[in-house]
Amino acid sequence: MAKPKVDKVAVPINAGKKWWQFPDALWQKVPSLQQSRMRAGLETHVLPLLQEIEALYPGEYQPYTIGKNFKEIEEDPRSIEGGLYLFELAQQQGLLTFERKKGAKRGAKGPVGSCGMSVDDIKNFYLRKAANTLLQNAGHKMKRLNEYFSENELKHIDHLSGLTILVRFDPLSISELQRGLKGRLDKLLAKDELYLETLRECKPVVFLRALRKALGDDFPSILEWKPDYIRAVAEGLDHSAKITALGTTLLFIEDPAVIRALGTWQMKEVIAENSAGEKKKRYITRIGQIRTLLGEDFEKLLAGNARLIERLGGWKDEEVDQIKFYLNYVTPEVMDTLEPLPFKLQVGILDGLWDTQGRDFMEGPINREEKGLKALRGMVKQILTAIEGDNMPNDVRALIKSGFYSKHTAHLAH
Repeated sequence: MAKPKVDKVAVPINAGKKWWQFPDALWQKVPSLQQSRMRAGLETHVLPLLQEIEALYPGEYQPYTIGKNFKEIEEDPRSIEGGLYLFELAQQQGLLTFERKKGAKRGAKGPVGSCGMSVDDIKNFYLRKAANTLLQNAGHKMKRLNEYFSENELKHIDHLSGLTILVRFDPLSISELQRGLKGRLDKLLAKDELYLETLRECKPVVFLRALRKALGDDFPSILEWKPDYIRAVAEGLDHSAKITALGTTLLFIEDPAVIRALGTWQMKEVIAENSAGEKKKRYITRIGQIRTLLGEDFEKLLAGNARLIERLGGWKDEEVDQIKFYLNYVTPEVMDTLEPLPFKLQVGILDGLWDTQGRDFMEGPINREEKGLKALRGMVKQILTAIEGDNMPNDVRALIKSGFYSKHTAHLAH
């Protein structure tokens, strides 16, 4: 980027100092007095430069500093944010420097003018001033800033953009996030606008509280989630009981479509009476039931096809138990082909093909049109004809092993 054609400014050592301000040491140590000198120095020496630089920017936009006095800028978080960016740009381009006494620190840690504050001190002061104003304008108590962010956590200009969105969160959402992130709300400040807006739309109790309980110490993992995944959890898992039923297995799911498929699984509300005669409501989810039924295999299932997972939620426990072995092999197209048959016969065909064709066949060819699907259609048609003739096969698995359906499977050997 070409350097702006403006005159360089070297802020003098005595910038901001008035003749009547003494003793000097006091004005460089007491915060309120420091800030008075700091403001005077910035208004006189720095603001005119920043306005000159901003005037060089092309296009139409709402100005940050142009046409505003120092007080107006200080009271507007957006102007502070823009002013800080211009301040950094001026330093990077060598347009803004600070004179130092001999032996004084250099760089961002060195004193600015006569106020006793460093460049870093001034940046942090305005970052927190802008943050306080954002909180106050959004209806939050000003004291909350120190509860939410320590001095070391709110330290980048980019953080103000995140905070502008964060202050619009429901207070209960902020509370849940603070607890889940163990007080490290600053981690959210580094997230982009789409992420934060997506998170802001989520319900604090149904989503965030349930998620905090479900993930426990792993709750900060949501910082790595993509917006479409957050949306899938918030919309697909439309009840807190479904989220808590999934628990930490949420961390193993990569496809948002799988989340939405799991969300279609049914749940029911039951009223139970405890020993004291008190009636309490609880929820029984199909997610929890199948997770218990499959055990460790449940996590393997989550890497599967969303359409197949959606169908699984409607199967009976015994059916899930019978077919769980094949869930990581077959596609929805295979199950669509087998669907006209009673469930027992569907499993029988899969068992027979596993026995005769082996794992290699199940890991791919069974799902291909010219291989497994062609064989399946042939067998299904033959079995349906037998059923119509009141001659339902008793043991399809044995019939396949004996070669009874070989005319449909002969091409699988080629």
